[in-house]
Amino acid sequence: MEMNTDRSNINLKDLLEYLGEDIIPHGRRHFKLRKHDSLIISGNKFYWNSKGIGGNYFSLLKELYGLNNKEIWKTTQSFLDAVEYGDFIPSKTKVDKEKIEYKIYEKKNKLDDIKEYLCEKRGINPEFIDSLYYNKLLYMDYKENIIFVIKDKNEKAIGEEIIGTGNIKYRRNTSESKGFNITRRDINKNPKVNNLYVFEGTIDMLSYIQLFQKEINDKWKDENVRFLTLSGLREDIFENYIEDIKNVYVCTDNDVAGDNFFKKLEAKYQDINFYREKSIEKDWNDDLQKLKTKEKENVWVKNENKEVMER
Repeated sequence: MEMNTDRSNINLKDLLEYLGEDIIPHGRRHFKLRKHDSLIISGNKFYWNSKGIGGNYFSLLKELYGLNNKEIWKTTQSFLDAVEYGDFIPSKTKVDKEKIEYKIYEKKNKLDDIKEYLCEKRGINPEFIDSLYYNKLLYMDYKENIIFVIKDKNEKAIGEEIIGTGNIKYRRNTSESKGFNITRRDINKNPKVNNLYVFEGTIDMLSYIQLFQKEINDKWKDENVRFLTLSGLREDIFENYIEDIKNVYVCTDNDVAGDNFFKKLEAKYQDINFYREKSIEKDWNDDLQKLKTKEKENVWVKNENKEVMER
């Protein structure tokens, strides 16, 4: 049965991860909280051994956080919406699987359509899009989805971040536990990357780089830096990119889940320096679009004033 479609089938592991909890495997099909190791989770049920209580999401949220009925409804609705629209993608349990060969089905001559969505609707710099497209990191599939290609260190495609362009938000990562990333470095001089910025989605990543391009260039002119998409708040992706990392800038959404994710990482990986980067609006693309709107308004006012003066 498909999980997380309504309150009757909420997967408690996914819900608690969304709320920023550190969940670890416990046997083959069970999980537990790292900070409450007697609280065992299986599917949409839990049992708290030390307290002798169990139940579904309602009992869990009430017991674990002391939430009232209204708060429980609001929290679970936010979670279900985030799953439906791709704003939160539950992590996968790590298992050994055969390596998958990814085939790219590009819709021919679609750069203009890609730009119509990413540049016109989302405000991304066309130069960014050209660079990604011609370096085979971006394309549009036959369903009109935007595809960011995830590659390994040998430049082999190992997965994709798929973003829907329709009215319903849609985002999916086809890799096991890798994320789309861009690295600013000279690999010949120094192959190590010590600085990492993490984002929930690639559009937010590109928005941030566009907003702070000068600051990024000034700050890291002598050091390597990587920008990574976590396809939501997936710690399994994060763990695959922290070798040699000294500083992590957590640029997740400006909401409770994003804040909790930062706190969880900071507490768990104590040999790394963590810094919280918050957008003014809910996410970095909202900030970028707001700036673009303001720029257009300023141009309109300037033109209006010019016409008045000419009269």
